[in-house]
Amino acid sequence: LDPVRFQYLHLQKNLLTGAIPTQTVCFGFMRRFDLSDNSFSGTVPKELRDILFEGARRTAVVKLDNNQLSALEDGIFEGNSAPSRVTSLSLAGNPLLSVPLPTTIGNLAASLKELNLGGSPLSGNLPTELGELTNLEELFLGDTAFTGCLPTELLGLSSLQRLYVKAPLGCALPSAVGGLTSIRELVLSGSHLPGPLPAELGLLTSAQRIELGSTSLSGCLPEELGALTDLAYFQADDNSLSCAIPSEVGLMDALTVLKLDHNSLEGCIPTELGQMTNLVYLELGDNDLGCAIPDEFCDLASIKLIDIKYNDLEGPIPDIFYALDNLDCFVAQGNR
Repeated sequence: LDPVRFQYLHLQKNLLTGAIPTQTVCFGFMRRFDLSDNSFSGTVPKELRDILFEGARRTAVVKLDNNQLSALEDGIFEGNSAPSRVTSLSLAGNPLLSVPLPTTIGNLAASLKELNLGGSPLSGNLPTELGELTNLEELFLGDTAFTGCLPTELLGLSSLQRLYVKAPLGCALPSAVGGLTSIRELVLSGSHLPGPLPAELGLLTSAQRIELGSTSLSGCLPEELGALTDLAYFQADDNSLSCAIPSEVGLMDALTVLKLDHNSLEGCIPTELGQMTNLVYLELGDNDLGCAIPDEFCDLASIKLIDIKYNDLEGPIPDIFYALDNLDCFVAQGNR
């Protein structure tokens, strides 16, 4: 094969087994290398660096996800001073046992925009060198075994648009999260982030989706959340959040989903929630909310589901609920 002309290798979904032949990864002009959804085993050969780093100064995509690869060979992210050219690297769904993630991952800074390591048992601390990937736009670390804190260097990546992490971790969400100024989707559900939500979460004004369910959160919802006027989905259910729901939440008028159920929220439901005319799903069940159901709920023109079960609400159900044309489900058992 002509190593200059041979630029695309697509062998995904072929039930291929055995080790990845080193001959297939020695083409420095390769632009797309896809062996995903097979049963390759053994290590990811260090020769892959011929694709990851400068060959023809063209971008490259490497997909090795959903195989049985067990480790990364030493030196795989070392390009001998050549700038990286890989824009997308996926190793997701492999039983990778090389721990921790090599700090040399930072050598891919010149080009890498998407990194997917989800569904692998990679563990140890997330390397601070992830913060060197200044062009990174998407990072997927779901269903991994990483522990420790989210590095402040990672949370300072102003180009990052999607961050998905589900890992044991063990530290509170740091205030440095406010540095993710381009983030659109912040999905941390299922991670262990014991502690309060930082007020700096309100700086993520580009965010459209924030998921923080089952993350061991405690303390109060910060009133700064009201600044997230483009946010469409906010989930912080199944935590230990307390205090009252701040009235500023009503300023999040782009929200279609608000999930705060299974916490320890108290006080009255803010009347300002009635301003959220785009809201479709409102889930406040299994808290300690009191007072009456706000009459302002009559303005929730898009609402389909209201779940306020198992609180300490009292008084009559407002007649105006019968005028909510889109309401499909109203769940309110276990109140007064």
